[in-house]
Amino acid sequence: MSLTYGKYNDKGFGFHGGVQWMFENMDINDYLGLPLSVSWSSGRRTFKQTLEDGLENTLRNAYHNKYYYNQNPTVDNVVGSFFTGLFNRIEFFAGLTPGYIFGPNDDSPRHGTYGGVKGESYMYIKNRFSLTADAGFGLSFNIWRFKLSVLPSVHYFITDNYREVNNKSYTTPTGTESDFTDQARSWQFSIQGGLSFSF
Repeated sequence: MSLTYGKYNDKGFGFHGGVQWMFENMDINDYLGLPLSVSWSSGRRTFKQTLEDGLENTLRNAYHNKYYYNQNPTVDNVVGSFFTGLFNRIEFFAGLTPGYIFGPNDDSPRHGTYGGVKGESYMYIKNRFSLTADAGFGLSFNIWRFKLSVLPSVHYFITDNYREVNNKSYTTPTGTESDFTDQARSWQFSIQGGLSFSF
């Protein structure tokens, strides 16, 4: 859940700032972040131009399939081509997100046995203050002042925050052996989406 504000110049360059709350992140509850980023956004098309481009995209794709590959367009191909042409704005962004993890120090350990190997795994917090480097892009579809958007992005934890522990033990002819790992979870992929109103 997030609330952001963005400002752009005439060439499409701008910045974003806001506040972000995650009820759960990597099995740990309650994360607060303050995302800050620079971005570039393409020009906005009118609703009529959007529909025309969606139809043009569909016809171009159908023609390409028929005359280059001798294949009739399928329903999912036609629908997919139309909706990809409907997105009337694309945005690329990169920035930093300072944050704080309010949740417990670790989650409940998970236990299991597979093929004679006993295992235990859990996540824990090493540092509560966090800093991530973020990059991604956004696609949006505008109708009047309403905007439907989807934003896939990738995040790298510059600080050492989330760590994953795996502890395995298994029996060998010489006795019981164990394998213990404690690794940082530095990378994260996310997809956000929503409906917004511009004023």
